[in-house]
Amino acid sequence: MSDERRLPTGPSVAALPGIALRDAALHTHPSGLGRRQQNLLTGVLRNVPVVNDGSAMPPSPAEIQDALSRFRPAAPGELESAANHFRPRLLEAMVGPEARRAGYIRGLPPEVLPQLLSAAGRAAETPIVLRVVYGATRTLPLRALSYVLPAVQMAERISRATHRSAHLEIVLMGDIGTAVNELPPDEVEAELLLLGRSLSRLLPLLDVKDGFGILTDRGADATARLDELAGRLDDDRRAEVLRLLAGRGGSRSERQTLRYAAAHVLLHDRAAITLVPVYGGPTPQDAVRIDLGGIQERHFHRVRTLFAQGAADQGEPSAPLVLTRHSVPPYIMARGGDIALRDFLAGTAPDEALLPPAVRHDLRYLYLQLGEGRLAAVLGEDGPGW
Repeated sequence: MSDERRLPTGPSVAALPGIALRDAALHTHPSGLGRRQQNLLTGVLRNVPVVNDGSAMPPSPAEIQDALSRFRPAAPGELESAANHFRPRLLEAMVGPEARRAGYIRGLPPEVLPQLLSAAGRAAETPIVLRVVYGATRTLPLRALSYVLPAVQMAERISRATHRSAHLEIVLMGDIGTAVNELPPDEVEAELLLLGRSLSRLLPLLDVKDGFGILTDRGADATARLDELAGRLDDDRRAEVLRLLAGRGGSRSERQTLRYAAAHVLLHDRAAITLVPVYGGPTPQDAVRIDLGGIQERHFHRVRTLFAQGAADQGEPSAPLVLTRHSVPPYIMARGGDIALRDFLAGTAPDEALLPPAVRHDLRYLYLQLGEGRLAAVLGEDGPGW
């Protein structure tokens, strides 16, 4: 049975519980949107699952209206008509039924609605970037390659719905991830080389030839900045960060957990980590970014809001997060068993029937998009690394 519970439907948002038709007709919405535009945006959001602590259900009508109340149209005057057509189509392409049915999209974190609506408004006149971030690892799973597929498919839907292209930004966190997680640098470097090369071969198979960039933080040393940023948290927010991230990311100390959290803030919200291009093209300037990440990433998105509270130079997280169906981080070997990419290429992978259901689910998604034999043939070709 699906856990995407349905809310009452009706001819317009004004007919939803708690919203008076008379008031909707008499008052201009604080967002400046007309009632038809509000209805279209609400129509998409009312069935999108919001993934909280183990549960998923659509936002309430009141939550949708609150998000809309904070929305400000980006396109003025003569651009507004085009933007009115663009925004609902973009939202549908990102989180609509097709995205959830076939695009491996799960839903949204609880606090992301205002940010997503803001991004949909700004994207009417600025480039769109879909960002996927890989953490550092000592052993790269085969299913790590599936992590980019929801973004690839989202870009296809955006192109069909809006006749606009979206750029894929794939970030491989090497040096900072190595330092924060206290991993052997040479092992992490070898896995990043393999991952970058594999993705550069994989994306053209999916008809993504020039609309992507693979970047890494190679050469960056931000550990002092991580400690400084974590040191700004007051006692209450520090305790909440530690509670939310307890046992996540393989952390073995409070300091490591706080650094791990601060790294997300520096990358996603401060643009304070220098990224070096490895494959593909540059990221468009002044773009609207949409982050795509596995279900566990909702905890880190919440942590980003805690760092933002009370910071004079930082508001809400700058990029909304759309959750994929990856329930185990796909760049880390699952504890219950997994297939390493190197073992797959060497033909020594374990029997998939012995693997945990979440791992098999990611692998089926990968094989469905590419085919197991085709994947092995392309990734196994000899070629240069970085």
